[in-house]
Amino acid sequence: MPRLDGLSLLRKIKEQSPTTPVIVITAFGSIENAVEAMQAGAIDYVTKPFEETKLNVSIERALNFGRILNENRNLRAQMEEKLNVGHTVAESPPMKRVLDCVRAVAASNANVLVYGESGTGKELITRAIHDSSPRSHAPLVAINCAAIPDNLLESELFGHEKGAFTGATERKIGKFEQADGGSLFLDEIGEMNMAIQAKLLRAIEQQEFQRVGGNRTIKTDVRFIAATNKDLRESVRAGTFREDLFFRINVFPIHVPPLRSRREDIAPLARYFIQKFCREMGKRPAALAKDAEALLAANPWQGNVRELQNTIERAVILLRGEELTAADLAFVSGGGPFGTGLDSSARASSSAAGDKFIIPTAGFNMEAHEKDLLLQALERNAGNKSRAAKMLGMSRATLRYRLEKFGLTAGESETESDLVEVS
Repeated sequence: MPRLDGLSLLRKIKEQSPTTPVIVITAFGSIENAVEAMQAGAIDYVTKPFEETKLNVSIERALNFGRILNENRNLRAQMEEKLNVGHTVAESPPMKRVLDCVRAVAASNANVLVYGESGTGKELITRAIHDSSPRSHAPLVAINCAAIPDNLLESELFGHEKGAFTGATERKIGKFEQADGGSLFLDEIGEMNMAIQAKLLRAIEQQEFQRVGGNRTIKTDVRFIAATNKDLRESVRAGTFREDLFFRINVFPIHVPPLRSRREDIAPLARYFIQKFCREMGKRPAALAKDAEALLAANPWQGNVRELQNTIERAVILLRGEELTAADLAFVSGGGPFGTGLDSSARASSSAAGDKFIIPTAGFNMEAHEKDLLLQALERNAGNKSRAAKMLGMSRATLRYRLEKFGLTAGESETESDLVEVS
C-alpha cells in the first residue's frame, strides 16, 4: 500500500459506502490503533497472527451487522414511502392544510372522518394519521364496507363463534379484536346498511361488542378512522345513514381535495411514481421532461391520484430513454394498446410540439388488452421471455413485472434458453 495506509483506506471506504462492514487486520496492533480504527468505522480489529476460527467469528459478525444495516435501511425506505404524502407531494396549499390536520389529530385519540372523491389518497391519509400516532406500534386494521356482502359484514367486524350460522365451522376473530390497541379503518362507511350501523354505533360508544352467536362481552381499545366518497350529511337527510353514527365518527373531519384543485402536486407526484415504477421494474431512474409535465398539468384527472399513478405506470413500462416525455404519454393516451384517456384539452396543450393524441375507443378495457398482448407475445415466441420482451419493446425485467401483476408466472420454471437475451 504505497500511497495510503490501512486507516486511510478504511476512511475512504466508509466515505463511499458507509454501510459496508470493514474488518481491519494488522501485524502492528496496539490499543491506540484499535481505538482509532473503531472510531473510523471498523466493525472489528484483528491482530496477526490470528486463528482461523477467530477470523470466521469476526466475518460472521460483520455479515450479520451488514444485514441489520440493510434491513434498517429498507424499513426506513418503507416508512418514508408510507409517509411520502407528508413530505413529497404537499406542494399545494390545500394539501399542506390537510397535512397540518394530520399532524394535529394524530396525537389525539379522536375519531376521524376522511372524505373526498375516489382516488384522492384517503387511505394514505389514514395511514399517515395512524403511523404518526401513539398507536403506531399496534396494527392499523382496514375493512372495506362496500366490498363485503351485508350478511357477512357483521361477522367481519365482530367475529363469530363456532356454529353461529351455517358454515361457521370454527371461531373467527373479527376486525375489532384484531385492531385492539391500534386503529380500525372503516373504508367506504357510507355503504354500510342501517342494521350494522346500529351495532357499530354501540361498539364505538362503549368500546365493547359481542361476537355473532356469542354472549360474552369483549372490551377493546380502538381508534376509529372512517373514509367515504359520499356526502354523509345528504345520506342522513335521505334516511340511509344514522345521524348519531355520523356525529360519532365525524369528530375530526378531513377533506382530501381532488387533484385538479391542487395542481402544484401533479409534477411531484409524477416524479415520485416514475422513480417508484422504475425501481420496481429494474429500470434506470428517469426524469420528467418539461413537455410531459405541461401535458400532465393540463389534464383534469377525473380519477385523481389513482388515475395519474396508472398513467405513469403505463408510460414507464414503455420507457426506453432517460426522460419520460410527452411522446411517451402520447402513446399511452390511445396511440398504442395501453389507452388512458388523457383529456382532449390536455392533448391540445402539447400540439405545438407536434405530438398527436388519439382519443381511446369508448369502452376500451386497458387491463384486458394488456394481458392479452403479453400472452400473444409469449405464444409467438414459444414462451421465451427475452424474445417476447424484445417484441414488445421492453426489458425482460419489465416483462416479468407485468406477468407477475397478472398472475401469469405461478408454477413456471425458467429454462436456460429463456434466460438468454437476444440481440
